[in-house]
Amino acid sequence: MTSGSGAATASSVAKAAQTVARPAACAAPPDALEDAARARAAGAWEDVLQHAERAAVGGADHAVVTELRALALTHLRRLDDAEAQFAALLASTTHCRRAQAGLGIIALERGDDLTARAWLDRATTAGGDADAWAALGLCLTRLAAVEEAWRAYVEARTLDPAHRVALHGLVTLASPLERLAELETHLRDYLVHVGEDADVRFALAGCLYASGRCDESRAVVREVLRQAPTHALAQALEHELAS
Repeated sequence: MTSGSGAATASSVAKAAQTVARPAACAAPPDALEDAARARAAGAWEDVLQHAERAAVGGADHAVVTELRALALTHLRRLDDAEAQFAALLASTTHCRRAQAGLGIIALERGDDLTARAWLDRATTAGGDADAWAALGLCLTRLAAVEEAWRAYVEARTLDPAHRVALHGLVTLASPLERLAELETHLRDYLVHVGEDADVRFALAGCLYASGRCDESRAVVREVLRQAPTHALAQALEHELAS
């Protein structure tokens, strides 16, 4: 995670897709759903599909299974199949917003930013979870609506302070928007309330450096290198600060 400007990357979109669908609990069959949850956490998306099919055979809630399929298919880049699964959830009262967010992320993956915005605007109207707001931030960044993107990322972090895609978005936009002081607050909040992280602490060092606070940046870089001696970006910034 580095400070600076730039459009949202495909990898960031994929990260957003990883968390967009959070299936609700279902009474049966617990083993298949638990196995699917473990496979999802491990990024084993083919296994997620297999466990979803087991859950369907065992009588699990159809909407829960459909979300699992859609999420796995998105990660497997089977976007047409994923789109069909998310579309099937649009009529569901409890799953509609997540389906809209999923369709927005699929549009982002295809490079159709205007369609993505339409879906993500719907997903975040009068609500929406952190994943939907972060995906909207990615979309707005691509569309150069950076002030709106910043607000979307802030909303995502308000809903989920640990949301890394949202934090990365704030890092990306802080310099061009001249919001380094606000970024510093977000980074320090993450480190205090979420947990220590060498990449986030390095982003703080970069933020301080960009603000002209070289002595403070140097001290933070040293902290990063104590935690992660081989952190290449921290090593490079340390060299730059010493020159």
